[in-house]
Amino acid sequence: MAKKNKVQVEPVVRRNTAVILAVATFLAGLFLGFNISFFINAERQTVHLNAPTGQHASAPMGAGPDIQILASRAEADPSDPHAWFDLGNAYYDMSRHQEAITAYERGLALAPDHADVWTDLGVMYRRNKQPQKAVESFDRALLTQPSHQTARFNKGIVLYFDLNDIPAAIEAWEGLLRINPNAATPDGKPLREMVEHLKAGGKI
Repeated sequence: MAKKNKVQVEPVVRRNTAVILAVATFLAGLFLGFNISFFINAERQTVHLNAPTGQHASAPMGAGPDIQILASRAEADPSDPHAWFDLGNAYYDMSRHQEAITAYERGLALAPDHADVWTDLGVMYRRNKQPQKAVESFDRALLTQPSHQTARFNKGIVLYFDLNDIPAAIEAWEGLLRINPNAATPDGKPLREMVEHLKAGGKI
């Protein structure tokens, strides 16, 4: 494997469909690793890895009128899981991690079979410095939808970077490769090559 450049990244992705998502969000002082991005189609059945073309924009901090509307809607009909999911998504985009976690959990308690939401919840747990809870959320997504590629990738990221469990990270990525054997890094090298590099004792 060609010599790599070390970059500071937070390589997790959210569940949005039909858009290119930057897996590697450059944040000072965080993580080392590959710069990877997912293109997820509307049916969420395939994943293609492409070079990042930009970062997912985050809304400014603070509760704007949209948050107020969404929060009021969820509180007015607390039995509607999608109202809680919408509120969680808004908090996600504003990087309000704990509030997103609370909203997602309220919705999932009502409608647990939503793999995309479990995946977003895992990302929020990871960013809230709760990596074990993140892995548990990704596992719950995979229980609901075993073919969920983003959950498999993100599980490997948390296991590798946060929990230092390299064998389990390799296992997660090998599960992704069984679903999508053609997954590749942005420079065109197969994801399988990265996994084999790790299995040979290499680092990323």
